[in-house]
Amino acid sequence: TWSLLNLTSADQATDTPTNNFTTLNVNRRYNGGSFAFTDGGTVLDNSFTGGFGAVNNTIRVNKGKWYAEFAVTVSGNVLMNGNVDANFIDEKINADFYLGSQSNKTAGAGYYSSGTTGADAIYYEGTYVSSGVVTSADDIISVAMDCDNNKVHFAVNGSWTNSSDPANNTNGFAMTDDYQYFCVSSIGDREYRTNFGGYTTISISSAASDENGYGTFEYAPPSGYYAICT
Repeated sequence: TWSLLNLTSADQATDTPTNNFTTLNVNRRYNGGSFAFTDGGTVLDNSFTGGFGAVNNTIRVNKGKWYAEFAVTVSGNVLMNGNVDANFIDEKINADFYLGSQSNKTAGAGYYSSGTTGADAIYYEGTYVSSGVVTSADDIISVAMDCDNNKVHFAVNGSWTNSSDPANNTNGFAMTDDYQYFCVSSIGDREYRTNFGGYTTISISSAASDENGYGTFEYAPPSGYYAICT
């Protein structure tokens, strides 16, 4: 038994030998991007200015319902958080692409947090769909992937946008009937802070878990949605 020194609960991960939470995939570099991962693969700094880069989480899913949270780091800092077809991102490992860019849904959908051009939007099938919300620093973007009904839903600070209700399969944006990842994409100097339920640098005040008691989130996952963990 070791004595703790200068170590708080904020510095500790909740992974155990029997249960590990997904994180960002630190072993792959998309589009030749300059990505720096910190805090156990939960924080990403993208300094690549030559085009869009994208990074997905480590565990792909093709059934069930899954939940994750992403923090807006700076007001007006353009970030995209969402989902992507696993086959598409494997094919585009060295390509310049961003979430929602394909009309056939293979590039998934991304919540586009700009905060400077009116309401933020979901970018989907090459089209902006207004969320009616303007995000600012420290806001939380929730992404709920429903791989049973092939839909993705987005929330800002716990309120689901576009009249969406993931628990009741209302609205949302269609996904391909294939394996899916959570994904982030951006261009230039951007930082992503993610929360897949395990360790996170996002400040958590509510400590909500999924229905199995796993994960620590700012907002409770919708009924039937879970943290991705082993």
